[in-house]
Amino acid sequence: MQEAGVFQRISDAARASRSELFLVVLLGVAIVGAGMLVILRSSDPPAPPIQRMAATPLASATPSPPIKQVVVHVSGQVTTPGVYELPEGSRVQDAIEAAGGPAAESDANALNLAAVLSDGQKVTIPKPGEAVPVDAGVGSEAEVPGAKVNINTATQEQLEELPGVGPVLGERIVAHRAKSRFTSPRQLMEVSGFGPKKYESLKDQITV
Repeated sequence: MQEAGVFQRISDAARASRSELFLVVLLGVAIVGAGMLVILRSSDPPAPPIQRMAATPLASATPSPPIKQVVVHVSGQVTTPGVYELPEGSRVQDAIEAAGGPAAESDANALNLAAVLSDGQKVTIPKPGEAVPVDAGVGSEAEVPGAKVNINTATQEQLEELPGVGPVLGERIVAHRAKSRFTSPRQLMEVSGFGPKKYESLKDQITV
């Protein structure tokens, strides 16, 4: 009986030792797992900082100024005579091209193709050998009998009819306005041969 009790105590002690050993092993595994988790988390790269983009204001759209237009009447020996609207600063050549170009029987070179158009002007293309018509129109005072001569639109022949203006000065006026349109009658003094004295004698007979 005593031997049986001794074996029973040994058996109980062995079971207790196995239970303790199992708990120790389980605790060790938990500790190792927790340590690995801490190591893995510490090795992760830090999250990049959030970058906030500064709002860029939209550029205010500045509307372009409207292009001024002139209305001219193109007649005579052109493909399509009629009234045309062209940008301000256009030349006689531009008006002829807008009307489809000169007709087969025409003499466009009889006109000053480089002359700047004025609003309401009438451009007439003659036939070969035909005299250049004197056309009257709104805004082309130089073509109206008795009116002031528009030094921007008058033909060279009309300019030569001014007192003291012959072929040489008339040609200089045409060459000057082909480069720079007159904006004031006083600018006639910018043309070689026109001083204050000659301008004073002409100022009541010219306009722009």
